[in-house]
Amino acid sequence: MTFLVNSRLSAELMRRTKGYVFNDLAYYIPEADTTTLDEYGQPTASTERISISCSFTDKPKMEIWRGEADIQEVEAEIRFVSPAPTKGGKFIISKRFGEDITEKTFEIVGIQDRGSFGFVCALKAVTI
Repeated sequence: MTFLVNSRLSAELMRRTKGYVFNDLAYYIPEADTTTLDEYGQPTASTERISISCSFTDKPKMEIWRGEADIQEVEAEIRFVSPAPTKGGKFIISKRFGEDITEKTFEIVGIQDRGSFGFVCALKAVTI
C-alpha cells in the first residue's frame, strides 16, 4: 500500500514536529537595513526582535553544510518554521529545553529551506 503525502498530512506532521521538537526559544534579529544609514554612514541596526520556537543544537552536522557555508565557522544549528531568515541575520538563544539560560548570540552563515518543515540555519557565535 502506498501513501502519498498531501498538504493536510504535511500540515499535521509539521504541527506534531513543532510540539515535540521545537522546545527552545530564540529571538530572530533580521539583518541590518543597508538602505538606511546612520549619521556615520553605517547601515542602521535592526531593533526588531521576533520570538520563535525552535530546536537549537551546539553540535551541528557538518556534512550537510559542506559547500553551503564555511564549515570552519559553523558552531551551531537552529531549526524553525518562520520567519524566512537571511544570511547575516542573528539569533539570540534564551531558553533551552524550556529552561532559562544565559543568552547567547549567533549569526546565520548558511540556510537550508526544508519547505513545509521550515528552515535549518548554520550559526557562528558573535558578540553584539
